[in-house]
Amino acid sequence: MLVFKVIGEVNLLLIRTLIVSFFALSISGCSWLYGEKGLIRDREYDYLNSKMEKTLETPPGLHPLVDENDLKVPDLAANQKQPVLGKDLDDRPPILILASGEKMGNDSEDNQTLPQVWFRYDEIEFWQGIQDYFAKKKINVANKDLENGIIETDWITHTHDSYWRYIFGADDNYSERTRYRFQITPNNQGTEKVLRVSQLEKQVKKTRRKPWSESEVSNQNAILFMNGFLGYWSENEDKQATERVKLANLGIKLEIAKDDNGAVVFVADASFQETWSKLAVVLPELGFALDDKDQSLGVYMG
Repeated sequence: MLVFKVIGEVNLLLIRTLIVSFFALSISGCSWLYGEKGLIRDREYDYLNSKMEKTLETPPGLHPLVDENDLKVPDLAANQKQPVLGKDLDDRPPILILASGEKMGNDSEDNQTLPQVWFRYDEIEFWQGIQDYFAKKKINVANKDLENGIIETDWITHTHDSYWRYIFGADDNYSERTRYRFQITPNNQGTEKVLRVSQLEKQVKKTRRKPWSESEVSNQNAILFMNGFLGYWSENEDKQATERVKLANLGIKLEIAKDDNGAVVFVADASFQETWSKLAVVLPELGFALDDKDQSLGVYMG
């Protein structure tokens, strides 16, 4: 009986040791498996340490290879003299500016440094649309300069809850906050204006207890924020167009009355343009034959 008891205690100790070892490996992450010193080494960025090898030597009696530079690589632009490499390289696809409004489009000037669109809407109406969008999204305005066409947002905060927070209650949720500027300026075309959007500041906080730290701003984020407003504007524009179609399909209310001279007239409860366009349909239904019309005089002749 003593032998079985000792063997049982040894097995229990072995199981406990294995559990503790596995738990320790789990906590330490996968550095023992992946990494510079792991069993499996990631070679994705080995090219950063590559060096030029010796020129290929041609054996005696053979003609050496002649390199022909058929496809010349263009020189780097001034802002690409020190390009980012490796893990610092942003491999995300570019984000398109969704300028889908009826009187707007992408501004394709080569010297532009900020995302921008041109538009032919009334500037005051467009400016009000920006403020209405901020109000809908509950975004506070930090600065507004009507004279220079500038409106800047207050901090817009986004918090990304961690998966482990829901399981263990860990305090490792990630937060970021940003500020943006909208600016409306005249374009080279006299009838057009330009809307530019820039990300003024960005700060991140890896946990709730850590302070905010500065982070790099990018045009990618500015385009995403701009697209949010452009989508809002386009949606409202579609709603207004739908309402105009509905109104156009409705009839106009006509009442018989007398003018100052005692002549019988029709009184329309509608605008002049709406009344003028619909009279061409209404009058024939009332038995009037139309031969000519003059909108400047507001006259249909039959």
